[in-house]
Amino acid sequence: MLNLCEVPENVNYRQLRHGPGVFHEALAHVCAGERHFCVADGDGHVLYGLVYEDNQSWAEASELYVHSKLFEEMPLFPPYLTYDEERREALCLDLFRDYDSVWFEQVSEYSVVLARILLAYTDKTVFFADGRIDWFIRPHTRLVRSDRPPAGALPVFGRFVPSSFDGDFTRLDAMVLFHHVFFFQWLTPLDLKDVKYVEFLVPRTEGIGSILLAYGRGMAFFGAKGMQVTLKPGCTRYPDEMLRKYVKLPFTPEDADDTNTIRVVNYYSVMYAKMLRRKGDLDLSVLQPSFLEEMKEYADAVIRGRRLLGVLLRGSDYVTSAMGGSSRPRSVADVAPVIAQWFEENGCDKIFLATEDGDLLDGMLSAFEGKILCVSQERYRVSDFREEMTTISELDRARHPGKEYDVFVEDATVNYLYAIYMLSRCEVFMYSCHCGGVSLARQFNEDRFEKLYSFADDGKG
Repeated sequence: MLNLCEVPENVNYRQLRHGPGVFHEALAHVCAGERHFCVADGDGHVLYGLVYEDNQSWAEASELYVHSKLFEEMPLFPPYLTYDEERREALCLDLFRDYDSVWFEQVSEYSVVLARILLAYTDKTVFFADGRIDWFIRPHTRLVRSDRPPAGALPVFGRFVPSSFDGDFTRLDAMVLFHHVFFFQWLTPLDLKDVKYVEFLVPRTEGIGSILLAYGRGMAFFGAKGMQVTLKPGCTRYPDEMLRKYVKLPFTPEDADDTNTIRVVNYYSVMYAKMLRRKGDLDLSVLQPSFLEEMKEYADAVIRGRRLLGVLLRGSDYVTSAMGGSSRPRSVADVAPVIAQWFEENGCDKIFLATEDGDLLDGMLSAFEGKILCVSQERYRVSDFREEMTTISELDRARHPGKEYDVFVEDATVNYLYAIYMLSRCEVFMYSCHCGGVSLARQFNEDRFEKLYSFADDGKG
């Protein structure tokens, strides 16, 4: 992105002429390696400087950025060196739907471009705290100065805001908002009316919960626009035939090609966008009927009419990959007092615990002796991960080499889905942090839990 700056004396920056296309002109030179520019009026008088900052680097420089090895190969924030604000059909304005106005703290390339879009294509009022907006946009009845965000406005700040990590998109920074508005232009050069399929290439680090989550949320967003979400054959850590035994996921068909298909190759940047953070279009019908019937029989035998408190605690690789924000894992010491209180207040008979973390399981068994039910499965401890390892998939391949891996991963997948299904059968549900398992349990339950408690959101489910 291009930010305004002072122009030091005695420097030899490229001089650009101020005008509506100054940002695109500067970006063309950024593509050739330049970073600093001075901008002058028609008489050659310097008005301001522009400095280019890479979006991902700018975000990572903030102390609020969550540094995780998962994002090192797939940066969350694209650079947007080219874009077309006049392609109205390729602008995603969904994020403004619930607001009558938008307030910008600071003038920059992104805030100026976004303000022009709002004035041209919506009826929103645009507020600016920075008076330099007058250099870029002529007086307009819906362009107003305000030092603070008015009531009901979407506030957009000049500093980095960790909305992509904490899931709170009620306040943003201009870079993340720009990413959301130009989302489709980043994903594809195609005219959206020509798009038939959206193919997800899921990293092999992701588990079955993440895959189902991507499909459900993808259908809720892309499906509403008439696009079919598909899975690229052979892209996941699971054999395709194994997936077909247990879940009904559409794989990319033969008629998908570059003229009708969006290829989602940067999984995390897509999944961390607000549009893909909404409730997914998923329920128990995504499971193969015979497998679902087996799980129902198992759950009935375990529950036997007892009232269950479901608890999901995520640990292991969420610790080693340094997940933060609303995905930050919690210890047993953090959660046990509130779990005990809810167990008593809600008249529960047992706690069904879903966790992949052996240390968390041990802690819960000790804290709630005789009250814990759980599915038998292979579990992991932070101490199991070697220094170069970050994810469970890496540890699984080390523990189960060669052909043994496919047998193991099928068993692990079945156990995971059993655990999530059991959570969906509980009356009350508590979870330590946001993850794919939480979303799946809620969708399988169709959000009919009597009560929910999220430690990631101060108790709000």
